[in-house]
Amino acid sequence: WNTGTTPAGAYTARARATVDSRVVAEARTALTVVAQTNVTAALAVDRARYRPGDAVTFTQRISNDSLNLALSGATATLTVMEPQGATLSVASRVLGALGPTTAATFYDVYSLGAQAASGIWHAQLEVRDAQGALLAQAQAFFEFDFTASQTVLGDATAPAVIQVGQQLPVSVELRNTGSLDLTNGLLEVLVLNA
Repeated sequence: WNTGTTPAGAYTARARATVDSRVVAEARTALTVVAQTNVTAALAVDRARYRPGDAVTFTQRISNDSLNLALSGATATLTVMEPQGATLSVASRVLGALGPTTAATFYDVYSLGAQAASGIWHAQLEVRDAQGALLAQAQAFFEFDFTASQTVLGDATAPAVIQVGQQLPVSVELRNTGSLDLTNGLLEVLVLNA
């Protein structure tokens, strides 16, 4: 008897010897099919490099590779850490029942703000059983490239001709297209004699 995919648990094996349909010997023995716990995890990001305003999509795959044990009550936790190691995001979910040799795939999205730290970021996926024991883990790395800039663009409009003694009306429009707030800026207007 190959236990194969027989569910874990206690069983009784019985053997009978018969002659002309008559039982001449019989034996019983208790046996236990041991649960095979085999969970794997995989974690991937959708790109290797990100810029300010991008969102990182994390693909998490949890597989119950056991042949004879359903996974129930487990928790998957995704942790996102910046280059210096500080934890910036933790997302946990309780997994539904995963039968033997089945898998589940989940997605989480993390938005990178304009002020995020440049460097190599680290994400970690942990799968724990209902009692908190670690069953599987996986990790992924990605780069965030950020260079702070203050880029201000503007347009000025004024009449082409004005009379002597008139005030010069000037309209100025400024746009901050950089990634940092502009504070204490100075606006200078230079009038040239053409």
